[in-house]
Amino acid sequence: MQDSKSTQDNVDAQGLSQDETGGFISDKDKKNKESGFTALNKFEAKAKTSNLKNGAKETKPFNITWHAMILAGLGLLLLIPQLFFNLLLDERQEYLYKAKYAIMSPWGDELDIGAPVICIPIYKSVGEKTEESELYIFADKMDTSIDIDVTERKKGFYAASVYTASVSYKGSFSMTDLFDVLDNYQISGRPYLKILQDENSVIDKINKISFAGKEFEAESGKGAFGLDSIQIPLDTSHLDEEQISGRYDIDVSLIYRGGEHLSYRSLARNNSILIKGKGIVPGFEGDALPSKSNIEEHNFDALYNISNITTGMARYLIDDNISSKVAKTISLNLKQGFDQYTLVERLTKYVLLFIAITFGTVFVFEMVTRRFLSSLQFIIIGLALIMFYMVLLSLSEYVIFSLSYLIAALIMVCMISLYIKALFKDKRLTVIMFIMMSGTYGILFAIIHSHNYALIIGTATMLVLLGVIMYITSKLGLTEVKES
Repeated sequence: MQDSKSTQDNVDAQGLSQDETGGFISDKDKKNKESGFTALNKFEAKAKTSNLKNGAKETKPFNITWHAMILAGLGLLLLIPQLFFNLLLDERQEYLYKAKYAIMSPWGDELDIGAPVICIPIYKSVGEKTEESELYIFADKMDTSIDIDVTERKKGFYAASVYTASVSYKGSFSMTDLFDVLDNYQISGRPYLKILQDENSVIDKINKISFAGKEFEAESGKGAFGLDSIQIPLDTSHLDEEQISGRYDIDVSLIYRGGEHLSYRSLARNNSILIKGKGIVPGFEGDALPSKSNIEEHNFDALYNISNITTGMARYLIDDNISSKVAKTISLNLKQGFDQYTLVERLTKYVLLFIAITFGTVFVFEMVTRRFLSSLQFIIIGLALIMFYMVLLSLSEYVIFSLSYLIAALIMVCMISLYIKALFKDKRLTVIMFIMMSGTYGILFAIIHSHNYALIIGTATMLVLLGVIMYITSKLGLTEVKES
């Protein structure tokens, strides 16, 4: 009893009192603690009153981590309607291909041509059998000039680029060592000059075919090197013996029809190809790029020089098995830019980024206001983001893509911003949402039009977004919180 009384006297002397846990606390700390609880209770009461006035309901405590995980699940769930949109996009693309085929089929499809070659039928005896073959002679020098005039034809709101190509060949063939090459072979027929193209029907007009100073009439012939051909039976009766085993010059001029693409095969030992065009800025493709090129608005010219030093092209070839490394192919893409479906398809690759940025912004609004939206309200926001693609696709079939994108983005930004205003009753959050979504749509427009820089722009955007999320979450205690 005496010890207890002594202890109590010490407690009273130091100004300590017993708290609700049985421990001792100073009167000063007790007073501060009580005032803190009072301030906290006043803050919660004030927040509760303010939110109740705005229509919020007091709910039970919930976990922010679970809320964030549910939002992530909803974002993935929204990829399901996106899959249905992709099916619709594939269907519209198929309509485009059919329309282009209907436009180009009567005119001419993708054109594939090759430099002229001389073909001589030969044979050799192997025992009692006779093996027939063909000897191909390639020009020592071939100067090719191609002048392309592109126009656009439409069917409904679909369009395709078609063109006429005026092609001129001027070259020379050498046969000085022809009989040394034949060896065991014998010539079995007249030689032919073959002019090669994928289909003879794409020839619009033959202006001139001259061989060794004499003009000839062309006829349909057997194809070679995977191409169809017209051929000219060569008549050397007006030449003397020295000229027959010497050098032959050719001069050929004709006009082709084609659509959207042109390929040229360099079937000569030394090639100089000059391509000019108007009405289009091409994409240079194939096995070789131009040595010189000049591109202006809707006009271009390009010069190719392909030598047998780099290709290893021989002068003679038995049969038409030739490697693409020897006969290089020059290709030009003559499409008028990207079609709207290609651009929309690029945008669909960023749908998850759209959803993540928008949901992340709304999640921050929830943390600031302590007003948490339901899953249904997030789904409505997500469906609005998906609806953007449908609006864009519909408009882009009638107006240019840039204007379609602006209208579709503006509609969605306004709708979602007004929806945020109705949910949070805060004009500042509405303005923030409007600016954020406008910036996001602007960045994505730059991404799809800057294909070479799409990766770096997309990566930078994701890094900024990640940094913002890290900053915000560092300020939060991911524990049980009560919605005010």
